[in-house]
Amino acid sequence: MIDPSEPLETQLERQGKIIEALMQRAARENDVGRSAYSLFQSAIALLGEVWEKTKHLEQVLDTLGQASNRLRNSEFALEQTESNLSDALDAMEGGFALFTEDALEICNAQFKNMVPGICDRIAAGLSIADYFKALNDSPQVITKGASSGRTGTRATVGTGSSAQYPSVFGLKNDRWFQITQKRTSPRKTVLLSTEITNIVLQNRIEKDQLIDKQSIFMKAALEHIAQGVCTFSPSGTLILRNERFSKLLRLPVTLVRKGTPLSQILSFFTRHELAPETFSSIEAEVLASIA
Repeated sequence: MIDPSEPLETQLERQGKIIEALMQRAARENDVGRSAYSLFQSAIALLGEVWEKTKHLEQVLDTLGQASNRLRNSEFALEQTESNLSDALDAMEGGFALFTEDALEICNAQFKNMVPGICDRIAAGLSIADYFKALNDSPQVITKGASSGRTGTRATVGTGSSAQYPSVFGLKNDRWFQITQKRTSPRKTVLLSTEITNIVLQNRIEKDQLIDKQSIFMKAALEHIAQGVCTFSPSGTLILRNERFSKLLRLPVTLVRKGTPLSQILSFFTRHELAPETFSSIEAEVLASIA
């Protein structure tokens, strides 16, 4: 790049230009190196931030996964609890129904199928008053038993929060149920239905046996009375009499059987014993007393 044959001044000038060019080149290379290092530092810092964000995202995803697992476990536990509750209710001997704020929440099959023909009306949201109204409307319900003290009449229920509902229902085919209402909290009410057919039938048998025993005792007592005694039902049919009654009045066997109308006995007296003018007033008085 330097010609030795050139003058010394020219060679020095050329050397000066070469040195200056080399120095400028070295300066430019140093500037590029510093820029590359700065970019490298920035990339390292950005990579660290990316790692931190990724780590945080992984933690969030892990937390969401745990929450999702807990939610699935809770849903499974709820389903299992509901299944166990349903099995327990169905295993009960009687009917069970839970009302929340006077709206049916849950009931078992025994409660729903207690009265044939109304099971379709027993659904979630049914009020207690509407339930008893459904019972009252059912042709299967023929008596209301203990709540009214009478039998053989259609059951009736009131409406409103203060209504008094019958506790015993008589159904066709001589089936009997008792419904117990219990308030477990200000918002919740439980209805329990229990079939008491066996109890009612047993009570009926015991009552009939007691009546029969009383009848035997009374008849035995009447047989030791010197007077003739007989008793008649409110409808005017013979219930009980002693042997002295038949002998004194000389009544035939057909007129001293249980269930004989009083009118037939009085007619016999008219034809055979009493004078017509005497008996007319007696007959009228007796018939008026049993009318």
